[in-house]
Amino acid sequence: MAISGFLTAPIAENSFTGMAIGAAMTGLRPIIEGMNMGFLLLAFNQISNNCGMLHYTSGGQFTIPAVIRGPGGVGRQLGA
Repeated sequence: MAISGFLTAPIAENSFTGMAIGAAMTGLRPIIEGMNMGFLLLAFNQISNNCGMLHYTSGGQFTIPAVIRGPGGVGRQLGA
């Protein structure tokens, strides 16, 4: 469901991080914003193995121009 040009999605950080990495492989420049650091850590496999290593494991055929943002500062919104 799109509201004001933004896609609203349930808590599925692993899924939308993987979709953004796939979109970056096609030439788009996605910005991934995890609103809760505890949930963004669930996407760490996508971030480290796919986003971080895909350029090197493909022999330089793919670049992943993606930005990954997470909360910081005093209100890090960490889970339990």
